[in-house]
Amino acid sequence: MGKAYTEEERDQIRIRIMEEGVRLFHENGSQSLSIRELTARAGISLGGFYSFYPTKEALVLDIVRYRSAQKSQAMVEALALETEDPAGAVAEALYGYLCDMAGKIRTQRMYRDMMELVLRTPADAAGDSWFSGILCQLQSAWRERGVSCEVDAEGLWSIICAASVLMGSGDRFAEPYFEETLRLLTDAGTRRYIRKLPTGAEKSESNKSDKKEGTDK
Repeated sequence: MGKAYTEEERDQIRIRIMEEGVRLFHENGSQSLSIRELTARAGISLGGFYSFYPTKEALVLDIVRYRSAQKSQAMVEALALETEDPAGAVAEALYGYLCDMAGKIRTQRMYRDMMELVLRTPADAAGDSWFSGILCQLQSAWRERGVSCEVDAEGLWSIICAASVLMGSGDRFAEPYFEETLRLLTDAGTRRYIRKLPTGAEKSESNKSDKKEGTDK
């Protein structure tokens, strides 16, 4: 019988597996990933690996989420300061991230393999939940700075899914049109699904303006 791990130990081992997996992906690509080599590097048994992941594909998807979460935390901290035009700031950050990812997909086998797997896999609730958590962090940070935003998390997640399909077909576009299409998608979509709500002072000014217009008539 295999060793029973505590939850803390499981989290530590899972992170170790993913970190070693990333290194092997960079070296060989996910198609050539050896679970036996990975477990040797991570310091666990082959059977131990399958107590964490039922398949190699499940590991790859977890790594995608893990790496995205690492990068998104720094992005959230920067976006929390953008209170003048929150939707525009999110659109710009999302566009930059997706352009960087598209470039890696074109030039690095690891990212091409990952994108092919992501596109073959049905959208999962875990990804949606992770993204909703990021948006909740942003909304809380904006509120602390006196700005309220109406956010449609499902709509924004749909933008991410659509962008993934677009990146998977990037070789069908002439280069300038790919980035232009990606910008149109992220900018229009983000502005549709993130709406800055007027503050009390702005509402008061708007009401005064409406009353003045009514008097002038």
